[in-house]
Amino acid sequence: MSNVISVFSISYDNGKDFGSLTAVRFTPDDMWSFDLSYDSFTTDVPLRARVFGIESDKLEADIVYRESEWRSYGLFLTDMNFSDGNTRLGAMIDYQQGLLVKRDWKVRMSLDLGYSHNSRRNASYFNPSHDVTLSITPMVEQTIRRMYGRSFVHRLFFGMGVYDEAGFKTKPIASLRYQQEYELSDVHHRDH
Repeated sequence: MSNVISVFSISYDNGKDFGSLTAVRFTPDDMWSFDLSYDSFTTDVPLRARVFGIESDKLEADIVYRESEWRSYGLFLTDMNFSDGNTRLGAMIDYQQGLLVKRDWKVRMSLDLGYSHNSRRNASYFNPSHDVTLSITPMVEQTIRRMYGRSFVHRLFFGMGVYDEAGFKTKPIASLRYQQEYELSDVHHRDH
C-alpha cells in the first residue's frame, strides 16, 4: 500500500514564501515502511538563521522495520540545503522496545544514535562541523479514554544520553517531554 500527501503553504504576513511538502509512504506489508518526503520551505531551520533571512529545503528518507508490536528498528536520513550555502546531512538509527503493556498502560524504550554534518564553517547560527548524539528514552503512556474512534492518551518521555560536538568535550544531555493525543474520530488518523 502507498500513500501520497501534498501540502502547500504561503506566509500569512505578505503572501510570499511559497512552500510545498510532498510525502510518499510505501508499506508493502505489516512489517516494513518506506517514507520519502521533500519540503521546499522547511520550518526546521534554526531560529537564529531565520532572523538573518536564511531558508532551507529538506529531503528525508526513512526505513522502518517493525518486527512486532514489541520491537522496531529505523533508519532516518536527512539532507537540508540552506540559502547561505550550508548543506546539513543527518542520519539516525532508532531501536524501540516495548517493556510493559497492562490494561491502559504502556511502557516503551527507544535507543537512538544520531549524526549530523554541516558543510559551512562560521555560520551565523548553531552549525557544528559534525556532532553525534546517543540517547535512551523511556516512555510511559496511559490511555484515559477510548471508545470507538475517539480516544484521549497522554505520554511522558524521559530522555538521557550524551552529546559530542566537534571541538568540544562529550557532555551528558537530558530531556523531558509531555504529550497529549486527542482522537475525535478515526477519519484522519495516521500511525507514525
